[in-house]
Amino acid sequence: MTAGGHARWDVDTLRRSLAANPELVVLTVEQCVAVSEALADDDARQAEVMLYAARYPRATFSVDEGFTEAELRWVERIRALGEALCRVTKPRYQLDPVAAYFWQQVRDHLAARIEAGEFDRWLPNRELLALEYGVSVRTVDRAIRELAGKGLVVSFPSKGTALA
Repeated sequence: MTAGGHARWDVDTLRRSLAANPELVVLTVEQCVAVSEALADDDARQAEVMLYAARYPRATFSVDEGFTEAELRWVERIRALGEALCRVTKPRYQLDPVAAYFWQQVRDHLAARIEAGEFDRWLPNRELLALEYGVSVRTVDRAIRELAGKGLVVSFPSKGTALA
């Protein structure tokens, strides 16, 4: 619980809640801020359209359905702000829970992606990689340390991780 009495959610709790109740709507912090800003600007229609787009991410919105160009921009904005949640609930890469430790699987997969030339000069930040693999940042950090030990990457504090 936070000081304000709100429940704290970790990724595993969030996944379990979404699996138990697929109708549950969870907004990202960025989505909440965008809707709050719309309400602060006294634009109830913008907040309504944004919340509807967040609630029904597969719904279609078009001018033919009566939406204005401004409303379509709001839909795109709120959906872009919600992409992080999709990565949290559905990792891009599936790891095998019995094959090896997760950090080893992440290390091996990242090494294969590096060898394939998927990254330009820098690796994505650790938080994004953790979301892509559905693991903790510490797991990604250990995998990157191992890659650095093999000479595949070089970490720069406060800057990121570059390819060697």
